Amino acid sequence: MKSTTPSAPALIQNVLTAAQNGVMVYLPERDSTGALVDFRLVMLNSMAEREMTRPAHELIGQRFTQLYPHLKETSLLEQYRQVMETGEAAHVEFQCTRPGQPQPAWFAISVMRLEGNLVVSFQDVTQAKADTKAAQQAYWLGKAFEASIHGVAVYKAVRNERGVIDDFQLVMINEAGLRMSGHTHEQVIGKSVWQIYPATKINGLFDRKVQVCETGQPYSGEHYYPEYNIWIELSIVPVERGVMLTYVDITARKTTELATLKQTQLFETILESVTVGIAVLSPVYNQAEGQNRATNFRVVRMNNGLRRMLNLSASDSYGHYLTTVFQAAGRSELLSSCITAFEQGQQQEYDLPYMTDGSTRWYRVSIVCQDSQLILTLTDVSATKEAQQVHSTQAQLLQKISDNTPAGLVLWEAVRDDTPQRNVVDFRYRMTNLMNALVTGYADSELAGNHLLEIFPRFRGTELEYCLREVIETGRTQRMIFTYYNERPGAWFDAQFVRHGDGVLMTFMDVSEGYKAQLIQKAQYDLFQTVINRQPAGIVLYGVVREPTQEGQPGPIVDFVFELANKAELELVGRSANELIGKRLRTLFPSHDGQQLFEKMVSVAETGQGQEWLLPYFSDGIQGWFQASLVPHGEQILFTFLDVTELKRQQQALEVANMELSHSNDNLQQFAYIASHDLQEPLRKIQAFGDIIATRNAHVLDDSTKDMLTRMQDSATRMSWLIKDLLEYSRITTHRRPFSPVHLSDLLNEVLGDLFVVVHESKARVTWDPLPMIVGDKNQLYQLFQNLLSNAIKFRPEGVSPQVHLTARTVSIREMPPALIEKSLAILTMDDGSDLQFHEISVADNGIGFEEHYLDRIFQVFQRLHGRGKYPGTGIGLAICRKVIETHRGLLTATSQPGKGSTFRVYLPVGEPISKDKLHLA
Repeated sequence: MKSTTPSAPALIQNVLTAAQNGVMVYLPERDSTGALVDFRLVMLNSMAEREMTRPAHELIGQRFTQLYPHLKETSLLEQYRQVMETGEAAHVEFQCTRPGQPQPAWFAISVMRLEGNLVVSFQDVTQAKADTKAAQQAYWLGKAFEASIHGVAVYKAVRNERGVIDDFQLVMINEAGLRMSGHTHEQVIGKSVWQIYPATKINGLFDRKVQVCETGQPYSGEHYYPEYNIWIELSIVPVERGVMLTYVDITARKTTELATLKQTQLFETILESVTVGIAVLSPVYNQAEGQNRATNFRVVRMNNGLRRMLNLSASDSYGHYLTTVFQAAGRSELLSSCITAFEQGQQQEYDLPYMTDGSTRWYRVSIVCQDSQLILTLTDVSATKEAQQVHSTQAQLLQKISDNTPAGLVLWEAVRDDTPQRNVVDFRYRMTNLMNALVTGYADSELAGNHLLEIFPRFRGTELEYCLREVIETGRTQRMIFTYYNERPGAWFDAQFVRHGDGVLMTFMDVSEGYKAQLIQKAQYDLFQTVINRQPAGIVLYGVVREPTQEGQPGPIVDFVFELANKAELELVGRSANELIGKRLRTLFPSHDGQQLFEKMVSVAETGQGQEWLLPYFSDGIQGWFQASLVPHGEQILFTFLDVTELKRQQQALEVANMELSHSNDNLQQFAYIASHDLQEPLRKIQAFGDIIATRNAHVLDDSTKDMLTRMQDSATRMSWLIKDLLEYSRITTHRRPFSPVHLSDLLNEVLGDLFVVVHESKARVTWDPLPMIVGDKNQLYQLFQNLLSNAIKFRPEGVSPQVHLTARTVSIREMPPALIEKSLAILTMDDGSDLQFHEISVADNGIGFEEHYLDRIFQVFQRLHGRGKYPGTGIGLAICRKVIETHRGLLTATSQPGKGSTFRVYLPVGEPISKDKLHLA
């Protein structure tokens, strides 16, 4: 006995000594306000010391919260306070986890106040709790065993001296089994199989039991017992030193199945059912917000039958929530029924459809509340459900099918004459359905018993009558599509005729819409064939041919097979459709060109990326160039091609012409060099020698000689100007520079600087509004505006000072003069469909003007409207202007009247120069 003081009260000492349980005595501790805050250990007996696993001297004097820090927040400390304050003893069972122990333990605790101390007596009742729970589960399983609607029997194997099983002894059987056996408990328990069921060897059941017992493999099946004229659905599973049989009398069901099968000849044998499934469920409570209601159930026991139903392993069967075990549809209804059975204590039974392994089966669910737990029983009633449904609907099946099918049904009976040949003369209505009434306008009651050809004489001699006679006489099923069954125009019916006894059953569908759709589809197909066959391009659809693999994965592509080819393809390869469709590409086109085409097709099929290229093909009987395209389409490849052989030849001819043009340009450059050097040199000498003669010998020359000398000098000067202008004209094409931004205002200032003398002498006035920036060749633009301003100043009336004004605005191509667009093959739109925008720069003067019918002439080389004597020049200036405009992809025109001046309009593209590949010609 351990104590903090040797003078402990005798009563407490006696309690500690006599107690068989652990006993601990605490002294209450209070704070400054007198509130009880903790308890300090002052005594404990040896039993408590062993439970604490520490010596008493380490425990005495410690507070409760120090000894049990893990119990500080539990209700136990508050229970101690209540006993100390009220003096009323308390007895509780408390579950907690000891430090260092994985499993929780249960304690029976008694608390009482004694002489100002708190005496706590406790005992570990964990094992007792477990024993009680196991006993309850065994009881519940026993109840389930007895409550099962199936017969259940357990047999112990009886072995001979060689260890071979030669009998079985019945050791357990439930009430259902006794009822089915027709024996009492005393008549069968302890008896052998041979004593109870002598026919066991005959029907093979004994061998099944031995097989299950020896192999451990369960068996289930249906057995017929002719000696009892009953059918049994049986399951045999191995148990320790024997087997357990679960069986049910299915004679009624089998009788129904056999009767149904014989009557209808349309239904298959009902599938064998599985054994009953049993589970014990423990409630899971929701204690939130003070509620104490079961919200789910935990599986505490499950038999093999239910595990097989749910495809669960043993580890997945215990401790899981009901909603976790039942995953498929129907679990919400099952949980709701379990809660109802638990709260109301009423047995719940219903049929549950449940999907496992992709198929839905029906189970008879039974839920019984027993001692705060539920016994859940699932019996596979799928076969019974099906049999019941077939049995309950068999009487109405024909009529329901007849009246609810979208097909029309008519049963005729042959009407025969009295001759020995018994010739068919008509057909008597025996049955029709609602659809036939809707189509013909005659109800079944109006047609039954009447003759077909009397009510509908229009059918006499038609394919319908012939078809009915053919079926009656030959027994062969016939089918046809006809349009005259009713009087509605445009109605089509797809009918099948089957002989039934001495009659014919016709089933038909109104396929008017579908048949019309087929006609439309055929027309569309014909149109499609016409379209693809009228195409100048070849169209071929290939199917991919892969090497088979054992893994079932797509193998490598080894070839392509022709699936569709249009007329252009057939004509190219010189084969008919029958000779091409279904054949392989590499077989028909084995050449190197064919192999290259095959490799491209493989690349397109594998990558999914289409290809376009120029295909030269000069083998396999094909000669030419083709613009080809390959497009992937699933496991197919669409190959289209256009014969561009002639275009290729023209291209080659164009390349030759371009080479010749290049040579011509080279010659033109050589000419320009000669013009600028070799031709100018003699002219400069003529001018120089003429100047010397005129200067040094003027006093000896007569007037006639001086006039000829002057004429010679003028001619040499004009010739020099002409050569210079021709050189400038040729350089516009041969000496093009990269385009760059050019500010026209700055450019005009440079031009006027070079024309200063002319402007000054003529007293000309040149003005302009704000002008845009142009992207182009600055030198060529300089030539353009120099020539326009020079002409505006030169061609003026005598005695009139030139007035020249430049303006600018932005216009679209469609705002230009129509005549200008028509004559120039003008570019109308970009490749995106938008109109081109141009800078319109107008140069207006007050000069002499001209007749507008000379407009085309003035822009030609060496064309003049006036004599050289009054207006000097070579006639090349405006031709240079037009050449500059053309190199900038612009337009040039003019308006004028004699004596009223002229306005030259220059159209230059807005922004960057326009490339040819982005333009559409008008």
